[in-house]
Amino acid sequence: MTETLITNSVLTSLSLTLLHFLWQGLLIALVLKSVLIFIPQNKSQARYLLSCGAMLANITLPAITFYLLYQPESLTQQMSHISAVLTDLPVKFNPNDGYKGYTDILPWLSISWIICVIFLSVKLLLDFFGVV
Repeated sequence: MTETLITNSVLTSLSLTLLHFLWQGLLIALVLKSVLIFIPQNKSQARYLLSCGAMLANITLPAITFYLLYQPESLTQQMSHISAVLTDLPVKFNPNDGYKGYTDILPWLSISWIICVIFLSVKLLLDFFGVV
């Protein structure tokens, strides 16, 4: 079961997409903030449109990143190459001694993210029905 998760290219691509979205989202926020500094407060429609464009970019960039990263054949080849390189490392960094490389952790990152999204969505629904 664990071996299937580690070699699952969808989970690995999803976790790499999440990691790339950290710097992509930060870049979008910095660009938006720097542009909004030069737009006067009374131009609310322009500020709103720019903010909507930033939110749209925050939706489309992860989808594009996942599309570019998800290549099952090459990802499997890369992971087998990485594990071959790890086995050639000196004894103090031997992966069989309990060391987990980042390729082993990536699928668990996406599973943790999915669990958090489900938990927070259920919490939001419960809070919404609590208000109504």
